[in-house]
Amino acid sequence: MRDSDFSPDAFTEVFTTLNGSELALLKSVFDSEDIPYHAQGEEFSVIRGGGALPVRILVPREHAERARDLVRQMMSENER
Repeated sequence: MRDSDFSPDAFTEVFTTLNGSELALLKSVFDSEDIPYHAQGEEFSVIRGGGALPVRILVPREHAERARDLVRQMMSENER
């Protein structure tokens, strides 16, 4: 998603992470499921070397329920 397409009022947070691997995995999952997202703070985390600042994953409100389900699945699989 391009930053120019991002409107904060139309999006809701579904996940926050300091972990670059979690972020990459979740972005891949959302891409494969055609869920648009905005990784707020990602550019600052990269500048500071990662892990320094949390990255918030925001999705359009109409995709929030499905996105949260995918986050739960991803996190439960990572716990195994």
